[in-house]
Amino acid sequence: MKLHASITVILTISLVLAGGCSRDTVTAPDAVPGTGVQVPDAASSAPVITLEGLKSGQGRGQVAGIADVAVTDFTGTPVVHPGDVLTLQATVANLGSEMADGPFDVWVGVLNTGFTFGRVTLDGLAGGDSRSGTIDFDVPVAEFAKSYAPGTYTLYCTHDFMDADPSNNYMLSEVELVTGASLPFPDTPDQLMANFKTVYEAMDSDVYRDLIHPDFMMILEPSTIQDFPEVGETLDFDEEMGIAGNMFSGAPGHDPEGFITAPVSSIAVPDLERLSVWEISPANDPIPNTRSALFQVRIEFNRTGDTTLRVTGQVKFYVTARDSLYQGEVRPYYQMVGQSDYTNDTFLKSNEDVCFGSAKALYR
Repeated sequence: MKLHASITVILTISLVLAGGCSRDTVTAPDAVPGTGVQVPDAASSAPVITLEGLKSGQGRGQVAGIADVAVTDFTGTPVVHPGDVLTLQATVANLGSEMADGPFDVWVGVLNTGFTFGRVTLDGLAGGDSRSGTIDFDVPVAEFAKSYAPGTYTLYCTHDFMDADPSNNYMLSEVELVTGASLPFPDTPDQLMANFKTVYEAMDSDVYRDLIHPDFMMILEPSTIQDFPEVGETLDFDEEMGIAGNMFSGAPGHDPEGFITAPVSSIAVPDLERLSVWEISPANDPIPNTRSALFQVRIEFNRTGDTTLRVTGQVKFYVTARDSLYQGEVRPYYQMVGQSDYTNDTFLKSNEDVCFGSAKALYR
C-alpha cells in the first residue's frame, strides 16, 4: 500500500501522560520539533511489517528484564469511505515493575506494507505507567478510489522495545474500505448530481458507468466542434466512457494538432450549483422531453507537470429514471442521460481555461 507524495496527510496525535497530557498536530512529511512525533514521507520506502515479524518482536532496547512494554488497546474506525476520517486509538503500557529505559518507538501502520500512519519516540516508560494516542487520518478521495480495491485492510500498532514477552508487543485492527458501492441510492435528480461530483472527483470509471444512461448524449459547443472536427457535434455513451476511462486512468491526452498532452492526475469539482428547478425540456430542446436543470459548474483538471484545465460556466444536465427494487421497495433510479455545454469558451485564448467539451475531447 503506497500513498502518492502529492497527498497531504493530517495527523492529530495525543499523548496522555501520568499527571497531564499534550497534543500536537503534524502535517506530513514534517515533524514537530521537540515532540518526538514523526510522520514519514509518503513517497519514502520503509521496511515491510509482516505478522511473523510482529510476533518475533521489533526490539532494539534492553534484552530482557522485569519491564514489559505491551500494546494494551488498539482500535480504528471499522468502515471508511474515500473522503472520510479514519480514527485510530492506541494505548501502550509497561506491565512490569521496572522502568523501561528508552528511547524506543511506538508506531501504527498497515500490515504487509511499508506504510506507517505515525510514529512516536518515548524516552522511557515507568513500571505500571501507560500512554495513549489518537491519530486522525484523512482518507484521500481520488487516490484511494484509483489505487485501492474495496476490502478489509489490517492495521497494526507495535513498538521496538525489546523485552522478554514479544507476544504482547503488538495489536491488530481491521478496517474496511468501501468505494463506489457506498454511494447513496440515486432516487432523486439532486442525489444523482451529488454522486456525479463524488465519482468525478474519485475518478472511478467503473462507478461512473453506472451513473450514465446508455442513451447518453453531450451537446458540444461550436468551438469544440471546430477544434476537434473528428469528434463531431456530440458525444455518445461509448465516447463518454472512453474519455472517462482515459482521463481517470492517467492516460495522456492529445491536443487538436495531435500532440501529446499531460495526463490528468486529479479532478476537483468545487462548484456544482443548481440554478433552476428540474423540469421537462421543451420539444425544441437539443435533448427534448427530458427532465433537466441548469447548473453553475467549476471543474479543475489537475495535470501532472502541466497547467490545470479550468472549466467554468453553465452546463445543462438531463436525467431519466426507471423503477428499481431497493431495500425491499420500488424506488426511482436516476441516471444522467445528457449534458449541454455552455461553459466559458476560451480554449484558443488560454492553455488553462477551457470549455467542458474541449477538456473531454483532449482525452478522446
